[in-house]
Amino acid sequence: PIFSSLTSILLLTGCYQGGKIVINNFGLKKVISSISTIEFQYLSFGIVFLLIILFPLVAFTQHAKLILQFFGVILIFLSFFWWRDILTSTKKFNRIKNKENGIYFYLFLIFIFLFFLLSLSPLTSADVVDYHAGTALNILRFDQYKLFPEWFTGLQAGTGEVLIALGFSLGAEQFGSMVQFSSILTISGIIIKFSEKNNLF
Repeated sequence: PIFSSLTSILLLTGCYQGGKIVINNFGLKKVISSISTIEFQYLSFGIVFLLIILFPLVAFTQHAKLILQFFGVILIFLSFFWWRDILTSTKKFNRIKNKENGIYFYLFLIFIFLFFLLSLSPLTSADVVDYHAGTALNILRFDQYKLFPEWFTGLQAGTGEVLIALGFSLGAEQFGSMVQFSSILTISGIIIKFSEKNNLF
């Protein structure tokens, strides 16, 4: 379980670093920073960009497991740059840390952290155990993205199962849950940006 959680965190921080590269190289920084705290958007952009590349490769080729493991290793490699930045510099968080925030702001951050801890828990909900995880496992079993007409709930699978399969391919069970957690971070960045102008906290 600890290995699974740590690998999931490494994959997630790799997506963060990938999103940072995408935003900086595609000239999106100014647009995004006008509506959100940009550090909160790197993760979502990294995940979306990863899906844009990964889903067609998995859906239309016969070597899905190898492709997923390859991209997983790249994400883990990218995560080391994120950890290096965190350990060598705290400038990234000074914008948030140095503000005169009230107790509600810190309660808001604690609330986000508790959701992060929740995303590290094992997969137990009915739809996840049925078709989300089931489709992801089938991608790895059959080495391609397959849908079976006799499995009614399995037909509801979409692009997200590719990310779950990516996590499973490296033993990171919680990666799919942590991807969902990233949506909370995306919304939080918009709320924090809004609070700067309107003194929300």
